[in-house]
Amino acid sequence: MEKFRGLEVKVAVQHIPSHREKPLGTADALQQCLHQHQNLLDENFTVCNGDNLYDVGAFRALMAERKVTNALIGYDGEGLGHSQEKIARFALLDFNDAGFVTDILEKPTGPVLEDYRKRHGKLWVSMNIFNFHGATIYPFLEDCPIHPVRKEKELPEAVRNMVKEFPQSMLCIPRSEKIPDLTSASDIATFFD
Repeated sequence: MEKFRGLEVKVAVQHIPSHREKPLGTADALQQCLHQHQNLLDENFTVCNGDNLYDVGAFRALMAERKVTNALIGYDGEGLGHSQEKIARFALLDFNDAGFVTDILEKPTGPVLEDYRKRHGKLWVSMNIFNFHGATIYPFLEDCPIHPVRKEKELPEAVRNMVKEFPQSMLCIPRSEKIPDLTSASDIATFFD
């Protein structure tokens, strides 16, 4: 445990299974974190990618009090500042008129993408920033299937399974703003050109 300007930082280590060369994915990482820091099972917390630069307003929106504890930020694809080709590689969010997430469509293609655009008028995407209640998401992390191609337990799949079983368990908070996606060094130059 380290302290930085009054902030206490605790670390969770994602252990790699003996039969693998790399970690088992983001759902596995969060499951291991909750196992190592079991106090989080009784708390709300925010999870986000380390290679995206989110606006502080997104964090405030996720941490605000509301009736539904689980939430995610749904970004207007046009406002992100990325090419349409790159936006199409993100997960699309389906949500109902009350704002509850009904599905997450991971990297949709062709007709699925166009059908989505017709229904919603624009692309609403996930940039993987969530607020969870530990006990609610944990069973879905534990039971998350391994993706057949990427061979990982993916966090969006765990969320998809949660909203299928509990339809009003995840609120979508819409936002429109530029979010740098800094997955590789070339992304930095591209975004700030």
